[in-house]
Amino acid sequence: MIPSKRWGPELWRFLIFVLTCWALGWWFGYPTPALIAALIVYIAWGWRNLHKLEQWLNQSNRTRPPPVTGIWEYVFNDIYALRLRYRRRKRRLGNIIKRFRRTTGALPDATVLLDDDGAMEWFNGPATQVLGLARPRDVGQRLEHLLRHPDFIEFLRRRELEQTLEIASPVDPRVTLLVRLVPLDKDQLMVIFRDVSQRRRLEVAQRDFVANVSHELRTPLTVVRGYVEALQGMQSELPELVNSALAEMERQSLRMEGIVRDLLTLSRLEAAPILGEVERIEVVGLLEDVIADARALSEFGAHRIHLNADSALALHGNREQLLGAFANLVVNAVRHTPNGAEITVNWARDGDGARLAVRDDGDGISPEHLSRLGERFYRADPSRSRDSGGTGLGLAIVKEVLERHHGRLEIHSRVGVGSEFICVFDAAALSDAAP
Repeated sequence: MIPSKRWGPELWRFLIFVLTCWALGWWFGYPTPALIAALIVYIAWGWRNLHKLEQWLNQSNRTRPPPVTGIWEYVFNDIYALRLRYRRRKRRLGNIIKRFRRTTGALPDATVLLDDDGAMEWFNGPATQVLGLARPRDVGQRLEHLLRHPDFIEFLRRRELEQTLEIASPVDPRVTLLVRLVPLDKDQLMVIFRDVSQRRRLEVAQRDFVANVSHELRTPLTVVRGYVEALQGMQSELPELVNSALAEMERQSLRMEGIVRDLLTLSRLEAAPILGEVERIEVVGLLEDVIADARALSEFGAHRIHLNADSALALHGNREQLLGAFANLVVNAVRHTPNGAEITVNWARDGDGARLAVRDDGDGISPEHLSRLGERFYRADPSRSRDSGGTGLGLAIVKEVLERHHGRLEIHSRVGVGSEFICVFDAAALSDAAP
């Protein structure tokens, strides 16, 4: 923009030129034609400078402006200064892009940049290896047209920035890729594919090891319990110290059986990504059975358990898995609250989905433990959990079951007030939403 102070001299030059021409015309007796001629000359001078400007703009950015006078000198110089700034900025941006591409090119993860329309702008070397991309053949192509995995196409369509997805490599099905979306601009995306094959193989090996060990432990535990029960049948003939030791052996063997049972349950869930046998599940009846079993346990008889449920709300899933998950939540509430505590089980619609909430008025859980609840063998109060017979695997089983039923586990707790464990189900989990 030309500052207003530059127009003053130009206006004076214009007035002096016009008045001079008019005075000469008046002197010779033609004032009006002289005035018109002066205006035509001034306009022609402006058009000539516009022509120079147009020619100069069509030349290289490095060309200096042509010599001009008057206000046009400021116009040319300002445009030249803008060109210089633009060239420096373009150079800086070019260097930034080069550094970015060198950096992403050095990453071990396959990286693909998508433009506003979802077409590939650029990809690094690992992307050519694990995705089979090639330059320049695939530049400008849509990634989902080349990577035809249904889950990936849906994942990309929904732009699930907070989630990850595992898919098999289109080049080698034995390679497992973890996909993550990273937003770069309003509509641009960077898609990162990380090879997690080694980690998955280790997890499978660990899971198989745990499953095998758990299975092998069942037989010796059964034998130990059999001998303990046989010896307990001879209590009257045994010293008090021996009877006390037998009672402790029975308690610990029962606890070990519980751990083995839960480990095998977890192994079965992890080994079978599909639900297995699915059906319409009347949740109210399921919860009534769970609560009846909890009340039937003699040591838990003092608890007050209330059920508030929407009888018209049903789930579509595996009855055995959901029964185990709900039972874990209710039994946990009973185990970790004192006698006389009140436990409320609520089953109700939540927006398009549903939620099951198990609330107690026990001691509550400290905030530092909440984020880790659900990890295998993690206990907020280890000594108390062992005394109450907990294995530390119940919530891990609940989370695994919920993931297979379009659900998630939320935990809210306040020390001295109580805890609430909530199973949140998406609309897809409801029986009326099932295909």
